[in-house]
Amino acid sequence: MITHIYVAKLKPGTSDTAVAEWLAAIQGLQIAGMSELVSGADLGLREGNWDVAITVDFVDAAAWHRYNDDALHNQIRAEHAKPIVEEQQRIQFLRSRHFEAPGDIRNVTLLTLKPDAPDGQAAKFSKRLHGLRCAGMHHLDAGPDLGLVAANASAGVICDFDSPEAYAVYDADELHNTIRREDVVPYAEAVRRVQFELPSGS
Repeated sequence: MITHIYVAKLKPGTSDTAVAEWLAAIQGLQIAGMSELVSGADLGLREGNWDVAITVDFVDAAAWHRYNDDALHNQIRAEHAKPIVEEQQRIQFLRSRHFEAPGDIRNVTLLTLKPDAPDGQAAKFSKRLHGLRCAGMHHLDAGPDLGLVAANASAGVICDFDSPEAYAVYDADELHNTIRREDVVPYAEAVRRVQFELPSGS
């Protein structure tokens, strides 16, 4: 399975209505090979977060390309996203785990490495994160970008939590912060995060 993560920073003054209309339009997409699409606005749990996230699962790369090239999807991009998005970033990575029982809060993180970062750094970072366990965390998966499109981030992280408090435990976890110090801070060009509420029954 391939997971696609998209995050956006919105233009100043963007209305909640414009965001809601964009995400509602995206939620209506039906693409062959797409198994899940969820989206939401950032909850403000961490300073410096971006504003919106969309996560989508696909059975294979061909399904992702259908999504990326879909005429309705591109109409939604042009009519809803382009007028309000100031910056955006995305990634597609190979999932090693499946979320059988999603939580209530989803965190996504996109890491873009500096050009001179060591070869394999995105994979090393992702592998270390796979060993992280925290109270209230349902799942965590991470992986390096698959290279399906240019200008993607280098690695992506997706994890679900019971509550905002459980996310705070993860954010403060000793191993998590060791990985940040050793595998992110020295090599990162940019780190973009969003935490959003998952719809009930997702």
